[in-house]
Amino acid sequence: SVMFSEKLPLPRTKNHFVMFASDRDGFAFCRKNMSRMRNKNVFLCTQETENAMLKPEASIRFFSPNDVIARQFWKERQLWGTERRKLRIAVIGFGNLGKRMLEKALQLNLYSQEQSISYFVFGEEKRFAWMHSDMDLMNDDSIHYYKYDGKMQWKLLNTMDMVIVTEKAEMSLIQSIAGCTRADCQIYYFNPEADDAARYLDVNRLIPFGESSKVFTVENIKTDIIENRPETIRRQAINFFTESLRRRLLTIS
Repeated sequence: SVMFSEKLPLPRTKNHFVMFASDRDGFAFCRKNMSRMRNKNVFLCTQETENAMLKPEASIRFFSPNDVIARQFWKERQLWGTERRKLRIAVIGFGNLGKRMLEKALQLNLYSQEQSISYFVFGEEKRFAWMHSDMDLMNDDSIHYYKYDGKMQWKLLNTMDMVIVTEKAEMSLIQSIAGCTRADCQIYYFNPEADDAARYLDVNRLIPFGESSKVFTVENIKTDIIENRPETIRRQAINFFTESLRRRLLTIS
C-alpha cells in the first residue's frame, strides 16, 4: 500500500509515501522519523533535487513526479514516429517541471541525423542556460531562452508547432495562446486535476497533461527509482555518447 500523508508513519503500515511542499521539509521529516521507518518502505517525493545525486539510504527511495511527467509526456508524443524533421516547440514556464521537460526532450527526441528541433523557452533561467551552453546536440537542434514576465512574444508563438505550458495557468493565458497560435499547433498545459475549465473550451487542440492520478502510481514510482539509479544514468550517458560518435562518423563518411 502507499499512504499519502504528512503525519507520522503508522506502525502497521509497511509502505509510506512522503510528500511535502519543499524537499528540505521532506528530508527533515525522514531524518526525524528514521527510527520509526526502519524496516519499512519509504518513498520520498522530491521536486527540487536531482535524485541521481542523492546519497542512497537503506529504507528511503527517492521519487520525482516531475521526471515521471516529463518522461511520460515525450514517450506519449513519440516525435521519432513522425515524418517531420523540423519542429518549433515553445516551453512556457521554466520552474522545476519546465527544466525536466526540456532535459527529457533533449534525451528522448533524438531520431534523425537531419532533424532540426528548435526549443523556445519562456522563463529565463541563467544558471540552467549557462550549465548547458556547451551541450553537443549532435544535429541541428537549438535552444532559445526568453524572459517570461507576463509579456509574451505573441508573434513568435504564431510560428510554433507545439506549445507546452508547464505551470498551472490561468484561463486567460490558455485562451490567449489558443488565439495567437496556428490551427495546427498543439497546446499542452499542465493540470494535475482530473477536471478543469479549459476542457470546456471549444478548442480541440488544448490537451492537459500531468494528472496526479496518472503520475502517482506504484509502477511510476518504481520506474522512476530505477531510471535515477547511478548505474542507469551511466548506461544512458554511454548510449548517448555512443550515438553521438556514430552520427559524427556517418557525417564524415
